[in-house]
Amino acid sequence: MGKSLREHYGKAKYHHLQYFNAIVKHGSIAQASKIIHITPQTLSAQLSTFEDQLGYLLFERKGKRLVLNEMGRLTYSYS
Repeated sequence: MGKSLREHYGKAKYHHLQYFNAIVKHGSIAQASKIIHITPQTLSAQLSTFEDQLGYLLFERKGKRLVLNEMGRLTYSYS
C-alpha cells in the first residue's frame, strides 16, 4: 500500500468523508443521495474521487448495494 492510512486520510476533503459516511449508513448511493440532497451521479463521482485520492477501493459493489471492504472498514473506523 505504500503510504499509511493516516497519510492518505489526511488528504481527504471533509465533504468526501460526509459522503462516505452517508453511503455507509444508508447502504447505497441512491439512498444516501436523497438524504444529502445531491444527485446519485454526483455522489458516485465524489466517491470515485475519494477512492482515487486514497489509492484504494472502499466498497464491494453488490448490485445496487455497496458493502464496505476491508479498507473501507478501516477508513470508516478513522472517520
